[in-house]
Amino acid sequence: MRYKKLLLALYLFSIVAYGTSFLMDSIVDHHNHEPTVLKGNAVFFQVFILFEYDLRISFIDLVFPWAWLANVAFWIGVSLFALRKDRGALLAAESAVLVAYPVLGMWIWGIPFIDLTYGFFVWSGSMVLLAVAARYRLYYERRKHVG
Repeated sequence: MRYKKLLLALYLFSIVAYGTSFLMDSIVDHHNHEPTVLKGNAVFFQVFILFEYDLRISFIDLVFPWAWLANVAFWIGVSLFALRKDRGALLAAESAVLVAYPVLGMWIWGIPFIDLTYGFFVWSGSMVLLAVAARYRLYYERRKHVG
């Protein structure tokens, strides 16, 4: 019984963290003269036009639209988890993490005009929580059937 409560808590917390991240500051864009703080919802809706001022195609122009696809993978994972399709939920959640984290790599490697703030980490952490919940349920169900 404790297993089901923990699983439900992980699942619901991942959804709440995901939704909350859209209200938090996610990115500070120093691209223009004045730093612009973008909340998660602004990043979600403006990611394709955020760097339209720059005429050259850069690594950022290639990574940010792909990172946006992490949202799609997350919701596929949430749906599959609710339907008890744990392998699919795990694959979708891990795909969301893998697609989102190149943005973190850009930040670590020092892309000069982007700063990530706590909203990004809550957003990407929600995907990690979903992956943990799916992996935990897969492990527990397998263990239950084996012994």
